[in-house]
Amino acid sequence: MFLCIVLSAAALGLPAAAPAHPGHDQEAWWDEWRPSPEDETYADETGLDAGADEGSWFDDVEESGDELPAPPPPVAEPDPGSNAPPPASSGLRGVPYRSLILSYAKRRKLDAAFVAAIIRAESGFNPRARSPVGARGLMQLMPATARGMGATVGRLYDPRTSIAYGTLYLTHVRAVVGRSTRLIAAGYNAGPGAVKRHGGVPPYAETQAYVRRVAAFHAAYRRR
Repeated sequence: MFLCIVLSAAALGLPAAAPAHPGHDQEAWWDEWRPSPEDETYADETGLDAGADEGSWFDDVEESGDELPAPPPPVAEPDPGSNAPPPASSGLRGVPYRSLILSYAKRRKLDAAFVAAIIRAESGFNPRARSPVGARGLMQLMPATARGMGATVGRLYDPRTSIAYGTLYLTHVRAVVGRSTRLIAAGYNAGPGAVKRHGGVPPYAETQAYVRRVAAFHAAYRRR
């Protein structure tokens, strides 16, 4: 019966189903990596949202109006042929949420300039950003991913909660794909499983463009 349906569709010239959109696949990894309460980085956030009344602090936010901000202005790509070492970060001068980024980057042993680059690429530093697929906040965490790490979904618009759990997720991606910032950025966008399957940055136009943008922002923030 199924074969007849397929042949009929082909005869009528019906298009084949398009492949699922690859971008921002955060949910599939959770069954592969579920931290224990003894996990040092996981334990850092125990009780972060304890007692929070989900959604109560941003009742004034009209969800239908939560949209991604306009893309930030382009940043010049770093010169790939240059042998000069990149300048050391001077502390993210002028970057929004600087103290939170520096604090959680240090806690997670992440490059603060790289965390800032991910935030800019994800939300343009808009804490109320919400994507069409439901990713929320500065670091655009999906609700299922946030729940799996112990976050209260209603707090994802809170900058501290978003950065705390977004950097925790980055440590998982790093554990799966390695320490290359290109691969970590690709894993954050398309999922670490996709990076492993393709042996590098997946051949998705969105992910490849995302990796380039993060690299450019990273280079710019390392100079601050």
